[in-house]
Amino acid sequence: GEQLIKKAQRCAVYFSYSTSRRRVRLKCIGACIEGETPDVVPKTDLSTTRVAARYKMVHSILMLNRAIRKYAEESDDVDWEFTDDEWTALAEMEAVVKVITEVTTMVQTETSQMGAMAYVLHNRLVQQLRSDSFPVLDLGKITKSNSSPRFAKKVSDFSNVGRICLQRACLEAERRLCGNLALTVEGINGAPVLRSHRDKLCLLLDPRTHHLIVGKWNKADVLDAQKALQDVYVDFFLSAERRHVELERTCDGNGDNNDDDDDDDDILLIVQKPRKSDVLHETIEDWEQRRRAELKKNFKRDLRAYSAWLHRINWREYGRRPEAGGVDIPGNDDEIDPFAHLLAVNIWPLLKTMPRSLSDLKLLMTHSKASLASVPAASYAERMNSAGGIVSNKSNYQLDPKEVSMRVPLRMNRAFFGMLLNKFPVPVQVHTIQE
Repeated sequence: GEQLIKKAQRCAVYFSYSTSRRRVRLKCIGACIEGETPDVVPKTDLSTTRVAARYKMVHSILMLNRAIRKYAEESDDVDWEFTDDEWTALAEMEAVVKVITEVTTMVQTETSQMGAMAYVLHNRLVQQLRSDSFPVLDLGKITKSNSSPRFAKKVSDFSNVGRICLQRACLEAERRLCGNLALTVEGINGAPVLRSHRDKLCLLLDPRTHHLIVGKWNKADVLDAQKALQDVYVDFFLSAERRHVELERTCDGNGDNNDDDDDDDDILLIVQKPRKSDVLHETIEDWEQRRRAELKKNFKRDLRAYSAWLHRINWREYGRRPEAGGVDIPGNDDEIDPFAHLLAVNIWPLLKTMPRSLSDLKLLMTHSKASLASVPAASYAERMNSAGGIVSNKSNYQLDPKEVSMRVPLRMNRAFFGMLLNKFPVPVQVHTIQE
């Protein structure tokens, strides 16, 4: 397989890094063939780390296979001429890599509402790689008007090179996505795709996956996801509410100020906007325990209401709206595939119609660890400097990690900090008058 890819590279370079004479001749040959060849040129994989670049190179060569065969037959200066078996193996490799490319390209190009889609994409990839057949290009039927004719080819009919390519792809996917520690394909056990902590949060919050995916889990997995989201809910709002309070040391029971007593029982919380009284005197532990219990109760109430609200959504009707993307979605929920039908649906207009009583959950979707807008890709890290307003140039190419770690979160959470200041204004300073 490696030697075949190198031969394909030489072929692409032969036409791409040369005078236009070779490309013109190749195009003329393609125009003289019955049905003509697609109007493309061989592409080189300039980026050796992107699977899409490698795929585009192989795919472009296969599109022109009939013209390239004829060109090689009429030329004496080529060292990349393919045999029939090599063309067959290259088409099989293209079918396997196409499955991976579709997922990786989608992750790279999507910029919003992808928090819950990482798990959906991983599932899609593993299911396709585990298939017993692949849609392989029918090389003899590729024409200008029909540039992608395919037929289902069983894995058992693959060439040795094609099977090795598939085995390597399967082993890598199983190890990365399913937690398989096998070193060979014989050790693959068909384990399900692992769900990260963030996957659980986003899958439970995203309207597109709340019922269609989480609703199909077993009870233990659902309870585990709910517990994870509850912890984020409680910690998120408990941390925000700390801006309400001022810690103030008070006198002991006899009215004497004891500066040597640092027990937590002497630290009181004075809540700026209490619910039942002007001032609540509690220890830190008591206040946190009470608020945690209240927030857990609120979370269960909000999650039940949110689930009931989602049940009333008509995805077919909503998907047709221009602001949602104009996507055609089946009317029967059992026929809806989150990957095929809902991935491209814009859910922000839908979230704007959420009841005011669910504003806390909506805030989690946009400003917490469970944010639905984050891109689940390694490329996200490459954009962090840009998002933080840190420009790399000739005089600033060695960035201090400490500077990056401080500036990027501040810049990216500017709107969130503004919301906190508006919702939780700085408490009034409380001064203790000592006798």
